[in-house]
Amino acid sequence: MDHLPLWGHFLAGVSREEVRCYVHAKTAKPEQVLEHTWIDPDPLPTAWGCLSLVLASRRLFEQAWGDGCTAMVLLSGDMLPLKSFQEIRQICLETQLSLQPRTGLKQQQQEANQRRFEEIAPWFGLRQSVLRKQNMFFAVTAADYALLRQFDPSTFPLDRLADEYFWVNCLIRSGLAVRDSRFVFCNSDLTRTQAASFHLDETLATQCGEGGYCFIRKVASVSRWADVRLRNVYAGGC
Repeated sequence: MDHLPLWGHFLAGVSREEVRCYVHAKTAKPEQVLEHTWIDPDPLPTAWGCLSLVLASRRLFEQAWGDGCTAMVLLSGDMLPLKSFQEIRQICLETQLSLQPRTGLKQQQQEANQRRFEEIAPWFGLRQSVLRKQNMFFAVTAADYALLRQFDPSTFPLDRLADEYFWVNCLIRSGLAVRDSRFVFCNSDLTRTQAASFHLDETLATQCGEGGYCFIRKVASVSRWADVRLRNVYAGGC
């Protein structure tokens, strides 16, 4: 996990009964993790955009669900929260996703979606017109996840970018409504689900705050101003 000191401030004063951390890493002994973290003892080999990411996420969800967690929040090691723990906990009383918009897409994006929707529509038994694409990092309530357990990701026909098409369309197939909640900020171009690398400074922090985002992805560095601002937010300030 990157930015471990900030994560420590985010969770300061939060009891172990309120939150649990689960990690799937490249190794069974990652160096930087929070205390009392469950670490997958036999991690799967994973690669960017591959079905292996869905399988690894499923293992984390299963462990958390079996432990009685009421909501699961899927994050990457380079992410940071933009709100206090209590705010995010309240938000995650409902399933939260960042969805690719239906409009404003480039021709290349439309064609790529069409190819993948054609491939996965029969597997879901859904019309292509109702399928969606998401950012792979999201939050799901235990009640909603209980419905998703019926889907076996190992048989999912899509390998390339499976992580951006599997979960959201399982939710739709389960009859659940999905909407874009701007859960995670990953790119200034909202039509793109791929993450850019960011230096989190005053301008970007303000932009994310005005957008109502809970998390930001791929934070390479944090300015002194943003570090102080986040610590204040985590403590319950503005």
